[in-house]
Amino acid sequence: MGKQNKVLLLLAAIGLALVGTLYAASGWITNVHMEQGGDQLTVESGGIVEFKSGGLQKLSSQTLEITDSDTDLTLTAAYSGKITTNYGAAGNRTFTLPTAAAGIVIDVLHTDTDNLKVVKSGSDTILGTTNNSLVISAGTLGGSLQLVSPRALQWVIVGREGTWTDTTVLP
Repeated sequence: MGKQNKVLLLLAAIGLALVGTLYAASGWITNVHMEQGGDQLTVESGGIVEFKSGGLQKLSSQTLEITDSDTDLTLTAAYSGKITTNYGAAGNRTFTLPTAAAGIVIDVLHTDTDNLKVVKSGSDTILGTTNNSLVISAGTLGGSLQLVSPRALQWVIVGREGTWTDTTVLP
């Protein structure tokens, strides 16, 4: 199944009314239509795709929770899937990661003009670092860091924006 087909089927799966075209291996298919909430995608040039119960599922929108911290902060697993910022900090701040456990995802945004350090907890490691801590300088507003724990004792950096330095010292 081509990329365009997958995108169209995903749109169909979320229950949007669809009218348009898509490209299949055999060429352009025109007049594609699906009613909002329907379970069939009709291709006017021939064919129907039917969505059975338990197959593709309707997706919902998601609003992320954002926590601003103007003090040093020890994150817990409860911060997983949320965004934590250093907004309002009146000086350099340190965020300590929660104890690593499979499936925890931590997102940090640098939104204040002070330095921010993200450090590991206990005997955990941040793979790809020497010092198990990362610092972003005051001048790099808008920097972000996403870490995922695939298992106990390990953190993996899966997203990094801005200049994060592998050091234990705040500038």
